[in-house]
Amino acid sequence: GGDVVRLFHAEQEKFLTCDDYKGNSVVFLRSTGRTTKTAATSSKALWEVEVVATDPCRGGAGRWNSLYRFKHLATGQYLACEIDPDPIEDSNRLKLQGGKDMPVFQLNSVPYGHDIFSIFELDPTTIIKGDELVPRSSYVRLRHLRTNTWCHATNIPLDKNSDTPVMHKVGLARVREDKEAFAIVSVPTAEVRDLDFANDACLVLKE
Repeated sequence: GGDVVRLFHAEQEKFLTCDDYKGNSVVFLRSTGRTTKTAATSSKALWEVEVVATDPCRGGAGRWNSLYRFKHLATGQYLACEIDPDPIEDSNRLKLQGGKDMPVFQLNSVPYGHDIFSIFELDPTTIIKGDELVPRSSYVRLRHLRTNTWCHATNIPLDKNSDTPVMHKVGLARVREDKEAFAIVSVPTAEVRDLDFANDACLVLKE
């Protein structure tokens, strides 16, 4: 817990990102042209991993059977999930829906960490024991606890009016797929410190 990471969607070669778009905080997979998980430079793709303490005696280390929150470092928002009212069709849409009249979900962000919709589980891509520690360079699938759904990439652009859309919606489906895996990319302490300094400077300039 407390580690800062980037989440790199291995198949789509996109980073999970939170940014302001048309006055709203949105979560999406960003196309960057960087096809390796270590080539990222954007601070908008930095997430602090928080282990949700269910047993005070277990400590703050993240295990495969732990519950997690992801705090967006630049804004303090938390990764969460909401019903997606968008009627746009997508090749994943019916699969994401899981059945007729079932709600479709999407990733979003919320300002508070105590929101029940901000809790996730990490699912390993290899066979492990549930109480093992999660290695920092793992590949994981993300399961949203409250809705019992799995994060899925979509081809739905949020910035659809752009000449070259780079912001793609992240849906959640009841179906778990092997290809929907994220690489956990550790971020050097110096990079985190630089971001903290930049954020402090921005606050001073605003005052």
